[in-house]
Amino acid sequence: MRKLFFVICIFAVAGTVIHAQDCATGYCPVTITAHHKAGSVAPRTVDIMYEVDKNAYSGTTQCWIARNLGATTQATSVTDNTDASAGWFWQFNRLQGYYYNASVRAPATTWITAISESSDWLSVNDPCTLLFGPDWRLPTNTEWTNVIANLSLTTGNLGYASALKLHLNGVVNGSTGAVSGIGARGYYWSGTQVPTNGSRGYYTNVISATQPVTASNPGTKPTGMGVRCLRTL
Repeated sequence: MRKLFFVICIFAVAGTVIHAQDCATGYCPVTITAHHKAGSVAPRTVDIMYEVDKNAYSGTTQCWIARNLGATTQATSVTDNTDASAGWFWQFNRLQGYYYNASVRAPATTWITAISESSDWLSVNDPCTLLFGPDWRLPTNTEWTNVIANLSLTTGNLGYASALKLHLNGVVNGSTGAVSGIGARGYYWSGTQVPTNGSRGYYTNVISATQPVTASNPGTKPTGMGVRCLRTL
């Protein structure tokens, strides 16, 4: 009966179903298929099969998704400028993800232009937790810093050449909600607030194909950035 439970086990959270291969403790599957349903977290209804990389780049063995959350295709190059590989964008510690199609944002709700609160990204708002299950979360700034150091990501090309396939996914302007820079610059939120500064959170920046990947960059919280998810084993 225990074996049967493993086979049929699924997660059902926030309109998302994760297939059975994610149920085993300490196991990283090669892929995870998520059924995202449009709502207060996912901006569109879509099935996505995420590549997963088991690694200890952060100093601890973890499962990382190897494409951006919401990306219907994995980036084909570091400068991939498609909406499909950019995936979805989030404002710091906010539930709602946003999807862009030819620079048109969905959902077309009022863009939040000011966020100031003394808080890291809370688990109740973490899109990784909400869309993959309780063991998944955003990386911390320290984890991103360790990944960059351990992989020696001295250029964006090396970030893309790694199993994580980091690329230049673009950014959403915190003041206007307009997307830009897809294929030119990469922005990935951590779950860590800048200490003593309630208006900024740390992000990892893929500066360009030939320049370094850097962590500990302070970004204004209304800025929309991409997300990667991890699960510690």
